[in-house]
Amino acid sequence: MTDTVLPPGPTTIPTLFGGTIAGTISNTAHLWVADANGLFHTATDLKTEWQSYYNTMLNGAADTLTFVQRLEGNAEAVFENTGLSKLNAADQARDRQDVQREYDAIGAAMNQLGLDPKAKLTNAGYLGIEQTIESSPSLYELAVQGHGLNNPPLPKYNGYTNDFQNNVDQTTLYVGGGLDNNQRAIADFFDDVGLSHLPFPTVEINGQMTQLNQNAANEDPLSVAVGAVDDAGAVRVFKAADFSVTPGTASATPSLPPATASVVAPPGSITTLWGATISATITLNGHTWTADANGTFQTATNLASEWQGYYQTMLAGNGASLNAIQHLEGNAEAVFENTGLSKLSAAQQKIDRSDAQREFDAIYGALQASGIGVKTQLTTQSYLLLEKTLQNNAALDELAVQG
Repeated sequence: MTDTVLPPGPTTIPTLFGGTIAGTISNTAHLWVADANGLFHTATDLKTEWQSYYNTMLNGAADTLTFVQRLEGNAEAVFENTGLSKLNAADQARDRQDVQREYDAIGAAMNQLGLDPKAKLTNAGYLGIEQTIESSPSLYELAVQGHGLNNPPLPKYNGYTNDFQNNVDQTTLYVGGGLDNNQRAIADFFDDVGLSHLPFPTVEINGQMTQLNQNAANEDPLSVAVGAVDDAGAVRVFKAADFSVTPGTASATPSLPPATASVVAPPGSITTLWGATISATITLNGHTWTADANGTFQTATNLASEWQGYYQTMLAGNGASLNAIQHLEGNAEAVFENTGLSKLSAAQQKIDRSDAQREFDAIYGALQASGIGVKTQLTTQSYLLLEKTLQNNAALDELAVQG
């Protein structure tokens, strides 16, 4: 669909994390222009676009559409077969734009990653999209404005969460089978399947990769989250019969996708917590880390001697000569010398120092990779950038999590 022209907005806008981005986003399927309040809008007639994709799908040609176009078509099914269809045109347009913001961020991330635009997502592809969105201030801002936040700090972050998740039609159920069968079509099914939580982090919780929602609460295991968005973007065509005020029996107990097969790393590599393959040797901050037979990174550096040297420099009043990581090491030495850690055996102290140093070195690597530098005092914005840089680098993340 062709975009018409929107009135010019501000040249730049502040982001949720305190940064600044351009007031226009043009590397997505639609042109987005921020208004005076920083909320992105598109002039595209999304209703016409969605209906066109949906009709293509109903006519048996879903395979001619991309993953994101199928998301749009299946979103149309929800808009046509729930109370959303009874909203006035202005409210429907607002709600469609909420959804499209997130879809466009997903589509742009898929393009950047070079993913097959029509294929189902793998766990790795899903995580790649998530990490690409989170590492791009513009895509992240667009996606979060779309999905919305609980108790948003500004109205521009109302999104789906506040505009229509829980205040439009709490009686129509999704009864088509799979995840969220017999649950509320708008508040539950559309949240998990139709829209997804791709803008928000997936984290390890008790050994299981878990997708968080906009409130940083546990939403679904990774495999379930991937299977759900695949249903909407590559597998199913949702129809009127999939929505009812009466519970259905298509799938009273949703089936879960099979567990992802374990990855066997080639020689000289290890498999990370996320399933990525990385080198078994990492050199950072003057330390060489080599994975042992269990995949745990070990260094031959005498960390006790190194930490003690930095601590003595700090006690002598010369801390300004050290960088941020050396400061962390020196102050860690203070903890080791002045707590019960000092009473542990040398072997146990070595294990514990290595734990801390893994994370310190991962932070060092992220400081370098992000361009923040190792002698700059952090701000809220640079701290968040540092965090995202570390989390989106498989080797740094693995080293830090082991630490």
